[in-house]
Amino acid sequence: MDMFRCDYICDCFYELLHDYMRYYHWKNGRFRYNMNDYGFGGESMCGNYDNYMYWRYMNTYNRIMPFMERTLTMRNGGSQYFMGDQMMWCDMMFYCCMESMYMENQSMFSNFPNMMGLYNRVAGHPKICGYLKGRSNSVW
Repeated sequence: MDMFRCDYICDCFYELLHDYMRYYHWKNGRFRYNMNDYGFGGESMCGNYDNYMYWRYMNTYNRIMPFMERTLTMRNGGSQYFMGDQMMWCDMMFYCCMESMYMENQSMFSNFPNMMGLYNRVAGHPKICGYLKGRSNSVW
C-alpha cells in the first residue's frame, strides 16, 4: 500500500509539472507554432491560447497543491516526509517538479507551509544538499 501511495503522489506532481512545462515553453516561444494549423485561427489567436495554457497550469496547481498538503499532513503532521520519517522517491519527485516553479514564483508555497517545509528538508538533506550546491544550473 505504501508503494501505491508513493506512486500516486509522484503522478500528481508529474501532472502539475506537465502542465507547467507546456505553459512555460509556450509563453517563451519554444513550442509556439502557427495557430491556424490547428484550427485556432492564426497568430492573432495566440493570446487566447496563452491564457488557456496559464489557466490550465493554475487549475492543476490549485487542484493538486491543497490535496498534497493534506496528504503530507497525514504522516507525522507534515513535519517530515510524505511516507514518514524516511525520504522516498516521491519526496525527490516533489522537489524536482517544484524547483523551477518555485524559482519563478517564490510565493507559491505561502498557503502550503508543510510543503514549504518539505521543500527545505529535501534541499537540506545531507545526501542531496552537496549536489544541489555544486551543480551548474542550466538555462532552458
